Amino acid sequence: MYFLGLNNGNSILSKGVKWRVGSGDNVLFWTDRWLSCGPLYQYALIDLYEEMLQLNVGDFLEEGVWDFNSYSSFLPAEASVKWDWQFLWKLRLPPKLLTNVQRQKRGLTQVPTCPRCDYPMETIAHWFKDCPFSLAIWNCLQIGDNSSPDMMDLKEWLLRNLQSKRKVYNGLLWPLVFALYLWFIWKWRCKVIFDQRFVMPGEPQQLILQYALEWFNATKPLSPSYVPSVVQLHWIAHTYGVCKINTYGSRNSDSGFIGVGSLLRDNYGAWIKGFSVNLGVGFVLEPELWGIFWGLHLAWESGFRFVEVESDSQVWLWLFFLALLFPHTPCLALLVVAS
Repeated sequence: MYFLGLNNGNSILSKGVKWRVGSGDNVLFWTDRWLSCGPLYQYALIDLYEEMLQLNVGDFLEEGVWDFNSYSSFLPAEASVKWDWQFLWKLRLPPKLLTNVQRQKRGLTQVPTCPRCDYPMETIAHWFKDCPFSLAIWNCLQIGDNSSPDMMDLKEWLLRNLQSKRKVYNGLLWPLVFALYLWFIWKWRCKVIFDQRFVMPGEPQQLILQYALEWFNATKPLSPSYVPSVVQLHWIAHTYGVCKINTYGSRNSDSGFIGVGSLLRDNYGAWIKGFSVNLGVGFVLEPELWGIFWGLHLAWESGFRFVEVESDSQVWLWLFFLALLFPHTPCLALLVVAS
C-alpha cells in the first residue's frame, strides 16, 4: 500500500516540483527540464551537436543577465522572455511585508494597529500611502505634484508612480525616488517596532533624496573622455609654530547618528590635543564641519593663532564660501572664527 500510494501521488508531485536554477552552472540548457515547456532541444532551429548539448544555463548568462545574442539564432522568436509583471497580483502568496495585521494573524503581536498613528489596522496600503507619518514625508518629496495617494488604491498608486516620467531634484527620475521612499518608510517602520534606541532622522525626505542622488551619480556611465587618476594623500609637515588641525567625521546610515574626531599636531606630526564627540542625528556633512569648528576652538583656547586645517572633504570648502546659504550649519560660525 505504501508504494501504491507513492505511485499514485507521483503525478501530483511532479506538477508541483520546480527547478531552482540558481547560477545555472549545474543545469543543462538544452536537455534538462528546467522550463515548464519541457527540454529546449525540441524547439531548436538547428541540429545540435554534442558539445552544444553539454552547455549549461549559466553559459547563456552574462553577469546574471540573459545574453540574448548567444541563443537567439538557435530558438524561435517566441523564446524571448517578455515580462508582464501584472501576474504578480494574481499569485496566491503570503504577504512578504509583515504588517501588524499579518503579524497578529501569525501570533507575533497582540495588536494590529499602526505603530505610528494608532490606526486600527496597519495594512501595507495604510503604512505606505495613508498613514499621516508617511504622508508627511510624501508631501515633502512630491516637489510640485499635488496628487494625493489616499485617492487611489494601492495597485493604481504603485503603477502610476513607477511608470512616471517626471524628474525631480537635480534631474532624478521620480520612480527612483519613489522606490527609495518605499524602502526607507518600511525600514524606519521596522526600526520603530524592533529597535527601542532608534531615533527618527530630523529631515527624512532629505535623507531619501540624498541617497537617491548618490546612487544616481554612482551608477552614471563614465564619459569617453574620462581618464582615471591616482591621487596620493599623506600628511604634510607645516611651518614651525603653526598648529595643524586634522578632522574626521562619520555618519551611521541606518540610525543617522553622526560623530567626529579632531586632533592638533605640531610641525613634527606629534599629538598636542584631540577630542571625539557624538553629535546625535544629522546629515553627512555636518560632522566634518563641526569637527573643523571645534578644532579651531580648541587651537584658539590652546594659544595658537596660526593654524592649518587638513580635511578629506572638498565639499566643506565650498560650503565655507557659501556659508550664508546654509544658516543651519556651523559654516557661518566658521567664518566668524576664521576672521
